[in-house]
Amino acid sequence: WKHARGALAGIGNPQQYHPVPLTGRIQIMNNGSLLIRHVLEEDRGFYLCQASNGVGSDISKSMVLTVKIPAMITSHPNTTMAKKGHVKELNCTARGEWPIIIR
Repeated sequence: WKHARGALAGIGNPQQYHPVPLTGRIQIMNNGSLLIRHVLEEDRGFYLCQASNGVGSDISKSMVLTVKIPAMITSHPNTTMAKKGHVKELNCTARGEWPIIIR
């Protein structure tokens, strides 16, 4: 298995692919499937499966893994103060899959 990130990787650009690092979280199963446990944002991208058996040409197929990130609030004040009669802006920022609606 090989992995590539970026828009051009899946358009027949094999130099963009690098071997998938096999760790306790990522492993190749006995049937050749790639198993990714606890998927991370950096796992997104193109994956290339290659097969050969010495008879005929080697074959390969690519697929795209999209990782959906739930909305997470990244900053907000726990407490804030305002003077009576003044204007006060309360900020809340979030990250995750777009669109994010803050209300």
